[in-house]
Amino acid sequence: EFERLAGTFSSLEEQTKKALKFAEKYTVFVVLKSHRTKIFCPNGTIFENIFGNAGMATAGSGDVLTGIILSLLAQNYSPEEAAIIGVVLHSLAGDLAAKDVSEQALIASDIIENIIDKKMPSDENLDSFLNDRIDESLEGYDLSNLERSHIYNMIKDEINGMGPITELLSDKNITEI
Repeated sequence: EFERLAGTFSSLEEQTKKALKFAEKYTVFVVLKSHRTKIFCPNGTIFENIFGNAGMATAGSGDVLTGIILSLLAQNYSPEEAAIIGVVLHSLAGDLAAKDVSEQALIASDIIENIIDKKMPSDENLDSFLNDRIDESLEGYDLSNLERSHIYNMIKDEINGMGPITELLSDKNITEI
């Protein structure tokens, strides 16, 4: 789909350059869904998602992501916040869905079901919503409370543009979320 907007590319590096140029030229946020979904911002920042799974490469999954982002925009989140939060929620819901049905059997409606049970967050409950989603998606991993807390705080800080990964990777202009 992105190729139809920006032209063909022969490598991931070329795709990244085209997406960044497109975002800057048209002052838009470009979300390229993949195993490590990237968000290209008009200011030149690139966010790379660290959650999700291969089962999310299924028909309709991108439509679900678009719906999540649009619902956040309708709730007056900024386009950058909507893209970041939307990508994270989408991938965390995909991780939860994969635990229920397996990556191989995952379909788009499984992702929806794992978001709807808690509803989309408002400003007042975003912290607890993200915390619940992160806890559920990390279930089964051998992580200490400190490690879980670090992951949660990292996501919150990145959403607010103050994350340690933003600072560490600022010379590369890529931020992991």
